[in-house]
Amino acid sequence: MTAPALFIIAGAAGAGKTRFYEAHLKDAFPRLVPAVDENLDAALGAKKSFATEAYYVDTELLGKAKAAGFETFVLFIGTEDATLNAGRVLNRMSRGGHAYPLEGVVDSYRNALKNLSEAGRIADNFWLYDNTLRDRDYQAVVLFDHGRITKISERVPEWVSKVFGKELLKEPAKQKEHHAHGR
Repeated sequence: MTAPALFIIAGAAGAGKTRFYEAHLKDAFPRLVPAVDENLDAALGAKKSFATEAYYVDTELLGKAKAAGFETFVLFIGTEDATLNAGRVLNRMSRGGHAYPLEGVVDSYRNALKNLSEAGRIADNFWLYDNTLRDRDYQAVVLFDHGRITKISERVPEWVSKVFGKELLKEPAKQKEHHAHGR
């Protein structure tokens, strides 16, 4: 029997989480479970796959899901600058979309980045996407598989380097070494 899956789509306000969900996950998960503890606990208790959208990766939720037998997937959407996110939030609100207090965008941005490195080690699968350039599709930057970096983009945005620091510096050497021995 296949394990149920938890998909967490995370990122600061204005990063592009909802757009990512609608483009890539909505068919598989027509309804997002609201990121409220009682809703998430009920969804875990049902032992059925589900997706949720949040401003940061809840590592406690990841732990609970893994303990309940779920395979965990984190899709983190980020940008290089909180002011870019604030502009997107303003644009969204001007078109009648989801409102978010502008004074909270910077805090949302900072909080979203806080535990990313830990989340990459905990989640079974962790994909980090850069959505700084709106005219391009989401750029996959770093992929983790069971806590190990398995892929790094040739172009790593500065905001990602700041979050993962030394982890990114040592991993490409291992990948190059692995590819050289594989030939």
